[in-house]
Amino acid sequence: MTKIILLRHGKTIEGKAGIILGQLGGNLSKAGKVNIRNLAQKIRQRGHQPDLIISSNLQRATQSAEIISEVFANLPVKIEPLVCERSAGEVAGKYEKNVDWETYERSPWAERKHHHGESFAEVYRRAQKFIESLENYSATEIIVVTHAAFGLMFLAAIAKTNPEKLVKSRKYNLAKSAYVVDLEKKQVTQKI
Repeated sequence: MTKIILLRHGKTIEGKAGIILGQLGGNLSKAGKVNIRNLAQKIRQRGHQPDLIISSNLQRATQSAEIISEVFANLPVKIEPLVCERSAGEVAGKYEKNVDWETYERSPWAERKHHHGESFAEVYRRAQKFIESLENYSATEIIVVTHAAFGLMFLAAIAKTNPEKLVKSRKYNLAKSAYVVDLEKKQVTQKI
């Protein structure tokens, strides 16, 4: 039985400034480094013994994975581009306040994307591919360091539920918590 401990990278300097990163690297803030270390220690204190960390290839995630690896005595980290953030297209690197959100929100939810960006439906399909790829791992417990949009699409794909309803329910807050997912039961079994 494989369990996934799904979590979002630590807070970034750019995020605090209101900059949309999308698939840009980003840099963990001091608070982000402290928060991710505290979350990793909490995971360890709850008795979890992961065999592997799978991390997004984006810098803010790899920085987070390195901190988690240290907490777990240099746990190996595998970089996996499938779990990276949703592409923000032409708005990547821009301040949120300078984005035309009205035009963006006119599209049906699943198809919303910025010019040259990635829709929620595309991220959902990427999450499904990642779930299929997990069969190739012999690890029994894996920490996945990802991003908000991918993490939510992963949870929707695992539960085979409508991703829009899952996101709008605000049931999962990856900015504050990690979630343990039992792949056999296809459900979240614990919030950390």
